[in-house]
Amino acid sequence: MASKQTRKPTEAEVADYKKAFSYFDIDGNGSITVSELKQVLIGLGEDPTDQEITDMISDVDEDRNGTIEFPEFLVMMARQLREVDENEELKKAFNVMDIDHDGFITKSELSEAMKILGHNLTEEEVETMIKDADKNGDNKVDFDEFVAIMKQMAEMASSERIKELAEMFKNFDKDGDGKITFDELKEELRNIGDFKSDKEILQMIREVDLDKNGTIEFNEFAIYFDKQIGDMQTRREEMKITFNTFDINGDGFITFEELKTVFSSLGEEMDVENMKHMIQKVDLNHDGKLDFCEFTKLWRFLHSD
Repeated sequence: MASKQTRKPTEAEVADYKKAFSYFDIDGNGSITVSELKQVLIGLGEDPTDQEITDMISDVDEDRNGTIEFPEFLVMMARQLREVDENEELKKAFNVMDIDHDGFITKSELSEAMKILGHNLTEEEVETMIKDADKNGDNKVDFDEFVAIMKQMAEMASSERIKELAEMFKNFDKDGDGKITFDELKEELRNIGDFKSDKEILQMIREVDLDKNGTIEFNEFAIYFDKQIGDMQTRREEMKITFNTFDINGDGFITFEELKTVFSSLGEEMDVENMKHMIQKVDLNHDGKLDFCEFTKLWRFLHSD
């Protein structure tokens, strides 16, 4: 599928858009009103309702003054460019999948294409996709039907991402009350080796706390933390593998002797006194061994500049 990023217009395109803007801006006051936009669209053979026109303006009307100025008009045009680019990419993808170039994709061609894209669908799943998209009942897919299938795949991917984010949210929401508190955020960050200061954590919460209630709900988490939390989860999984390597007897704790054994097996020399001192610094409950959280802090010390 095409990227969702908006392509920046070229200088030549901007010049053309200025001419187009002037055409829409009938009274020449530097803004396009609902009536002006509707008048031009009708002249182009369109028949939009007042609500459709209002929606078109609202989509780009950043200053909420009910009209479109040139910078907002540029945004509208850039979005149209993106849709054209996506359509071109879909055409290219369709042509690749249409192996015999007859203008249609058969079940076998679609199945093979899905495998290439990393979707190992069953025969029944492929048949269902074709059946849902095949409006004329010829049991094969033309370009318009192919676009519908790709949209369906995109929606499926989005649904899976929401499920992944929900699982990540649960890791942070320790008491399961549907919100992440300061203490919960701090604890989970520590679990993945990120020892931010209290001030930094409070700042993280402020940046995403849309309703200003001092906690992070799922919608705030999903909007702002998608990539960041994904990266954090990856780091946590990698750190867990490292922890398990050092936890030789698998009891959930790492002793000084286990550290010494693993470093020795890796052919690395260990400064015994320095290591003992560092262990004392991170051994928060002073039991002489390190749990996962304490180990991540030690690992951070060992790999700091």
